[in-house]
Amino acid sequence: MNKNLLLTFLFLVIAGVTVNANTVIDSAKTTFNPDTSYLQKNFISLNLILPGISFERKIGKNSTLYTATGITGTFIKNDIRTGGERIVTTQTFVNPFIEINYRNYYNFEKRIEKDKNIKHNSANYFGVLGSYIFSPINDKNGAVKNSLNLGPVWGFQRVYESGFYLDLNMGLGYNRANASLNTLAFDMSGNPTYYQEPGNYSGINLIGMFHLGFYIGEK
Repeated sequence: MNKNLLLTFLFLVIAGVTVNANTVIDSAKTTFNPDTSYLQKNFISLNLILPGISFERKIGKNSTLYTATGITGTFIKNDIRTGGERIVTTQTFVNPFIEINYRNYYNFEKRIEKDKNIKHNSANYFGVLGSYIFSPINDKNGAVKNSLNLGPVWGFQRVYESGFYLDLNMGLGYNRANASLNTLAFDMSGNPTYYQEPGNYSGINLIGMFHLGFYIGEK
């Protein structure tokens, strides 16, 4: 009889521990609250592709202002015709750039429901991108000048447990560029920076930016 009582007592203790453990696990799960902002107040990252630094600042419940500066590469094909002779050359330039991006994040609820990471603004967004590519720092002859891109974009940002950071956006927007030679060029993000004829060029093109690097701060 005493043996049966002891077994019953042990069963109840084990069952109680199991229920308590499950309660702790369930309470640790994040549940979506529409009144809560899941954005991080400040976000800083070092970028390896388009080397530089970026800073993102929360300005609303689901919105941020993202800025970045660094270096991009411009690859140019020169097509010059003089006296019936055609001369084709290629050049590579190094251009400083600055980027400003208003973002509105929208899919925290779905990511929480699927138990996906939302830390450090890891979500999708719609936004408006403005980027300006300055004259090359290694263009001694002044053959190329600058480029402006502006327009709406869709993108996503992810920060992984290791601190690895990925940010990609693209859209359709206005591009204005100029050059002093017959050139055709694109920067490392695929944005057209110079047109085929000397002078100014403007039009509607694909725009976007791609950043790959590491998040700076607490993980």
